[in-house]
Amino acid sequence: MGLITKEQAIAGGETDASIRHAIRSGEWAPMYAGIYRSTAFPGSFEQECLAATLRAPGRTWVSHGAAAALHGLRDRTTEIDVTSASAIRARGDISVHRVSGMAACDRAEIGPIPVTAIERTLVDLAGTLTIDELDRCIDEAVMTRKTSLLKIDWRLRRLGGRGRAGTATLRRLLDGRLTTGEIDSPLERRFLTLLKEARVPKPALQFPIELPKGTVYADFAYPARRLIIEVQGYRWHGGRERWESDQYRSSELAALGWRVMFVTRRQIEHERRQTIDRIRRALGFDPLF
Repeated sequence: MGLITKEQAIAGGETDASIRHAIRSGEWAPMYAGIYRSTAFPGSFEQECLAATLRAPGRTWVSHGAAAALHGLRDRTTEIDVTSASAIRARGDISVHRVSGMAACDRAEIGPIPVTAIERTLVDLAGTLTIDELDRCIDEAVMTRKTSLLKIDWRLRRLGGRGRAGTATLRRLLDGRLTTGEIDSPLERRFLTLLKEARVPKPALQFPIELPKGTVYADFAYPARRLIIEVQGYRWHGGRERWESDQYRSSELAALGWRVMFVTRRQIEHERRQTIDRIRRALGFDPLF
C-alpha cells in the first residue's frame, strides 16, 4: 500500500539523511512518527488503517466502525478506531481503545491489515450503534456467511458482561434470531407496524406448514387467505444449495395453494405506501393510497 516504516527503510539501506531528502523532495510523505507513505501511491481508507496499526505492529488492530467497514458490514467512516495492547495515543481522527491483550480468536487480517475478527467487531460495535444499525450489521455478517449466529453468541458470552456497553442490546438481537417463533428483529417489528398502518388483521407469526421433506415456518401468514409474507432484511448470498432449497420450498407451497409475497427492507423503509397497497390487494382489501 505504499507504506514504509523507518526501521524498514534503515534495514533497506536508507539513512536519516536520505529519509529527510525523500520527505523534502516530496517522494515520501510522513503519516506518523517513523511511518511514511510513498507519494507514488494514492491515499486510501485501507492505507490509513494499515498506517494506524504500524504505530505498534503486532499489538494494534483496526476495530469498531473501521473494522466493520473493512469486513463489509457498513459504510466507511472518516474516523478510524484501533484497539491496542500498547500505549499509543489517539490522534486526530484516530481513536484508541486500550486492552491488555487480544485473544487469537479475536484477531484477523484483511489483506495486510490487522483487524479485529468479525465476532469481536460486532461485540465492540454493540456499544456504539443504534439497535437498527447493529441489526443491519448482524444481517450482513450472517447472510454473507462471514460468521454465524452461534459464533457471535459464543464470543458475546465470553466478552460481554455487566458494565460492557451494548451487551444487552446484542443479546436481545441474537436471542430474537436464535429462538424460533420470537419476533425481535427491528425490521420485523417495523413490518408489523406497517401492517397496522395498512389496517389489516395481524398475521400468524412463524406459522408451521407441513411439506413432504419436513415442517417449514412462514415469517407471517394469513392461513384463511393462503398468503405467506416473507421479510427479507439482507442480500441473497445462499449459493446453489440454498437456491435449490428455496425453489423446492416455493414449489411445494404453491402446490398446496399458498401464495408467497416477499417484502424487503427497502420496501418497508422507503416504499411504504406502495407496500401497504400491495399487501391490502393481496388480502382482498381496497388500496388506501
